[in-house]
Amino acid sequence: MMRNNFSAFIIAFALVILSGAFGTAWSTTTSTITIGGTDYTLFTGFTATNGTAVDNTFVYGNMVDGDTSTSFHAFTSPAYVEFNSGEPIIPKGYIFNTFNADNFKPTGWELKAKTNTSDGWTTLSSYSGQTLSSGQEFQYACGNDGNTQYKYFRFEASNSNNNIWLTEIRLYGFENLTYTHLTVRAATCTETGIKQECYLRSDGKYFSDENGTNELNASDVIIPKTAHTGVHHEADATHIEYWQCSVCSKYFSDSDCTHEISENQTLVLKYLDNNGTLTTLSENTTAVTSSLNAWSNGWYVVYENITISGRITVSGTVNLILCNNATLTASKGITVGSDATFNVYAQSTDEAAMGALVASTEANSNNAAIGGVQGTNFGSIVINGGKITATTNNACGGA
Repeated sequence: MMRNNFSAFIIAFALVILSGAFGTAWSTTTSTITIGGTDYTLFTGFTATNGTAVDNTFVYGNMVDGDTSTSFHAFTSPAYVEFNSGEPIIPKGYIFNTFNADNFKPTGWELKAKTNTSDGWTTLSSYSGQTLSSGQEFQYACGNDGNTQYKYFRFEASNSNNNIWLTEIRLYGFENLTYTHLTVRAATCTETGIKQECYLRSDGKYFSDENGTNELNASDVIIPKTAHTGVHHEADATHIEYWQCSVCSKYFSDSDCTHEISENQTLVLKYLDNNGTLTTLSENTTAVTSSLNAWSNGWYVVYENITISGRITVSGTVNLILCNNATLTASKGITVGSDATFNVYAQSTDEAAMGALVASTEANSNNAAIGGVQGTNFGSIVINGGKITATTNNACGGA
């Protein structure tokens, strides 16, 4: 790894060792998740009752314990885990994570459920012939249009290697279907309007009554948002050209006010180059967001505190600017391809103000926090500035 001597602060190679076995004292815990514009309850941490596993370390319960740092490994196909929730839930989909290694990923899987222990299994989701990536998170909807409540679940995974290694599965859906009363309102540039008094059910459907007996079409209920009223601001010494809505005060980079930007993004972008010279960037840039984990050939900017949960991949030549007082947390690390170049820049030499990059890997992973993954080489990593923290448990190259 290369770095210059004026502002880079590196903390690397903190060893994390996973130990201990699974206990079945978990109960269902919940948080929320928004998928396709609908808010769901995210269920994690189930009670495991049966399954397959290699030994006492990688037991089947690790897949439903609510902890992605533990893993489930089985030399059989299909491998499975059976588990139950504390109370019945209405599942609408699921999320699972593959382990950070090749040859262990499932190519097929099924999620089954039942309401009572004496019932037969109902298949909610089934896939075969799939190609998945290592160390990634995958999200799938499941068939439960009737909003049936289930308490008992079985997840089966298979591949031709008879070798399955996964870390976690979570379900999303509803604890109960609730109804929110909506009254007539006009549309604005930030909120849709309502044509008629009605009830919005928690699965996103509309009804004329609070019991859900008379469903309404969304088009009969929703008035689309109005257009923003953009006020033009010309470029000057400190700002780019931008438009600001006179109603909601949001910022946009185009006259149609369709591409929203932050106030920070209206500023002329400057960075400290590899000589420590404050330089104005004239290239097009991409703002780093929580869902952007594939970076290729260009300039990327961290304007605010961002966490990316999937492992980031860098290809081509990628230049990353860490804006002052902004932190990028790469919770599963950054892969720099063997032919890639990854340059990191800051905007200040003041340690209290400069941007930060915090990269780490999962327990049991053989990947570098910034660099290579197991069995592969990594490219060039040049730290020109910023506070960089790279934590890994068993690095195979990089930091």
